[in-house]
Amino acid sequence: PMKNPKIMIDCALGTLTAFFAFPIIMLAVPSVTFLSLTLLFIFPVLSFICGILCGKENGFQIYYPLLVGVFFLPTVFLFYDTSVWPMMMFYMVIALAGVAIGHFINVRSSGKRPNGRLK
Repeated sequence: PMKNPKIMIDCALGTLTAFFAFPIIMLAVPSVTFLSLTLLFIFPVLSFICGILCGKENGFQIYYPLLVGVFFLPTVFLFYDTSVWPMMMFYMVIALAGVAIGHFINVRSSGKRPNGRLK
């Protein structure tokens, strides 16, 4: 069970917004550099950071990585060429790695008191 679904909802909404907002910005500013920066740096970093937050708060859950894939898939057909669909799998793996790291951080810090000492 999820301990804090609000974090996952916030991260999912932020990811969804980024997946749709950046391509709209790219339509206004057609630049291959901006496209490459977005697909190869911004989206993976966003997926990773949100994955860490979700994993830290909710444990090892597969929901956020799946949502990343579901949210990116329509943008492939709306904004990009179909040759970028493998990026969806890349973002899902990055998000899963973030969730796993967040879960690890949560497990490692769960045995400490608020003052930092072990129980």
